[in-house]
Amino acid sequence: MQKSPFILRVADIIGLNAMEIAEKYSLPQIPDKVVYIDIPKDIILEVSIVGP
Repeated sequence: MQKSPFILRVADIIGLNAMEIAEKYSLPQIPDKVVYIDIPKDIILEVSIVGP
């Protein structure tokens, strides 16, 4: 199973197809699934801005 280090807000990808998501976020590959996660509030995430 391939893992991805990318977490996106669902509101930011609603209505986009896989190619559009990959282009919008400059992903290294076209996504083939969406997984919904629940991140505990005490988890520290690295945040960055991607795309054009």
